[in-house]
Amino acid sequence: MSERIKRFLIVGFLGNHRTLLMGFIGLAVGVMGTIFGISDGEGAGEILPFLGIGVLGLLLVIGYVYALVMQSKTQRRSR
Repeated sequence: MSERIKRFLIVGFLGNHRTLLMGFIGLAVGVMGTIFGISDGEGAGEILPFLGIGVLGLLLVIGYVYALVMQSKTQRRSR
């Protein structure tokens, strides 16, 4: 992966605060949907989509934190 594409993904997409917000919303929807599905006695087919949404939300939050750390490392070097 070229440095230009990597920089666009980290700074442009993952470094945006909206990504963090989408991640928290996805994580909350996944957790609540899974809990309510289990308590209602739903099968695996109804619970797995909520688990997937929760995992994607968690990945977005982790990506935002990673982008924040990468940005702070590059700022420290330039001083």
